[in-house]
Amino acid sequence: MKDKQINLLEEFGDYRPAVKTLKYINDDPSQGIDYDWDLIFKEYKSLGIPDKFFYVKKHHIINSRYYVGLSARKLGKTTGWLLFGMKMFQLYGTEIQYMRRTEDELSPSFAMELVSTIRDYNQGEYIKKLTNGRYNDIYYHWKAFYYCQKDENGTIIAKSDRPFIRCLSLDKWRDYKSSYNAPMGDLIILDEFIVKGSIYAKDEFIAFMNNLDTIIRHRNSAHIVMLANTITNTNMYFDELSIGRLVKKMKTGDKHLFQSPKGTKLYVEFIDAKVIHTKENKVHNELYFGWDNPQMGSITGVGDWSVDIAPHIDEHKESREVIWNHIVIEFAQMEYIRLKYVYDIDGYHLEVTNCTRTYDSDILMGLDRVKHRYYGFGSEKMEKLLRTMRINNTIFYGTNELQDIFNDYMVRSAMEKRLI
Repeated sequence: MKDKQINLLEEFGDYRPAVKTLKYINDDPSQGIDYDWDLIFKEYKSLGIPDKFFYVKKHHIINSRYYVGLSARKLGKTTGWLLFGMKMFQLYGTEIQYMRRTEDELSPSFAMELVSTIRDYNQGEYIKKLTNGRYNDIYYHWKAFYYCQKDENGTIIAKSDRPFIRCLSLDKWRDYKSSYNAPMGDLIILDEFIVKGSIYAKDEFIAFMNNLDTIIRHRNSAHIVMLANTITNTNMYFDELSIGRLVKKMKTGDKHLFQSPKGTKLYVEFIDAKVIHTKENKVHNELYFGWDNPQMGSITGVGDWSVDIAPHIDEHKESREVIWNHIVIEFAQMEYIRLKYVYDIDGYHLEVTNCTRTYDSDILMGLDRVKHRYYGFGSEKMEKLLRTMRINNTIFYGTNELQDIFNDYMVRSAMEKRLI
């Protein structure tokens, strides 16, 4: 490959990457840096990250441009990836592009919490290693993180002039389109992309793709990391990434290299908290969270998907009669649920069941305006009726998962109307 000697003072200001000579993909600078992953992982290992925290591994990044990491809380996924990106910055000058869904999530108080583990670990040991002793702390300014040197009184006496992390939000993607420039932004992190019960913005996934396009431009060297703590398997992003069916079948510890119908590869991992911190986590859970409740998976790190306990269908109730059962919802591509209007001794209620077959007499609803004649729930009146039934606890489900699917669909159908 053709090497290019970079002008460090001109391109990097006061920062001098350890790799003095850059190699490019296909000898073409416009395609981006051809990273020496063996070198990066060797140097990353030298940071001495404790075993009880998440650790980036080669298979997370070598075989695909996307990594989707799902887990319970307290595993240090974000910290692990930030340290990995900071090592890339030290070696190559690569800037981490850190994304959240809204700009409100990038406040100064939140930002310093994001890097608190890195700042506090062994009196700034990570920072000293990553800057060859030049700096000992981090400061946040105008949605970017910089290294700094503080004296014994906590006063900043020196600052780096180039950030190692720059922060963006999905709701501001239009603002970035014409003005944002990140030629070294080759590690992109979308953090907390699953927020259970949240209303996702209209075309939020497209906003994410627009941010990626703005950052990456025409390079082929960028890697995208998507991280989530709240582990619910019904989420808009999974469907958009074409991994909805795969994710629903995953259990803790599962890993899959997936390829989309158009060829984009994703490495999807459901991280097993028990592998990362076992004895310590077990003792903590026994002291405080030893309750038999599947909704606590995101707290304890034990179990699979976090599910809410649904009111279940009782098919043996007295006087039970199915009045009407012709509404079918396509909640994901070729995946359906059926709504049944039922009367029993307690009155009228709705039942949500699995649907493996549709009929000509069915009314098919969905969220594709081209494919589905009845968008969402067909009408605002129908949608409000179902919301009222949900509030009044007159909707029953075949399984806990069906409740999550129905609630997620209800949230998505209300995105434009904002009925919630």
